[in-house]
Amino acid sequence: MKKKLLTVLSATALSLSMCIPAFAGQWVSNSTGWWWQNDDGSWPANSWQWLDGNKDGVSECYYIGQDGYLLVNTTTPDGYKVNADGAWTENGVVQTKVVATTAKQENTATTNAQATDDYSGTYLEKWSDGTVATHTIVYNAADKTMIDTRTVNGNTYVEKYSYMGVGLNGWTCFELVSDTDKGGLYFSAPGVMETGYTPSIHRQ
Repeated sequence: MKKKLLTVLSATALSLSMCIPAFAGQWVSNSTGWWWQNDDGSWPANSWQWLDGNKDGVSECYYIGQDGYLLVNTTTPDGYKVNADGAWTENGVVQTKVVATTAKQENTATTNAQATDDYSGTYLEKWSDGTVATHTIVYNAADKTMIDTRTVNGNTYVEKYSYMGVGLNGWTCFELVSDTDKGGLYFSAPGVMETGYTPSIHRQ
């Protein structure tokens, strides 16, 4: 029940943040290291961030430490590798995602999300304490809904989500269908689930 509650609370926060524009900003450095400074003067901390620092339309995933500085050439607290530039890598390959930069791109993504099945499959979500949550997604393109059968520590939860739209960050958003709970599922690309606090989760 505790894990269920944590998932719901996390999903509630995500539903308020994943489908709105991220602050624009830039990399800044001093003698201690690098950090990402938003245009409003704030900066992220203790979190994964998809950032397009060179504005080429492709974002890399970076882990920002508790002190606000970029982690480089190390293993992050949740067990992932980052290179000398701080970018998340798998088997030495930098992980990237294309940034949706225009309304035309977003509208195209919306149409595709409603008409095709880019989501069905199994996703393994690794939590910071080592727990693995298994999501089995079944998407219904006819009514733009999905069923998520989630198994955690031997407990199984079945939840229904309905297509909500594409956020300005390019992620496709599905909202939990519930009278009591709030939550969402997010996809940055076909077969790529996002949580906002771990690297991308690729379909198995």
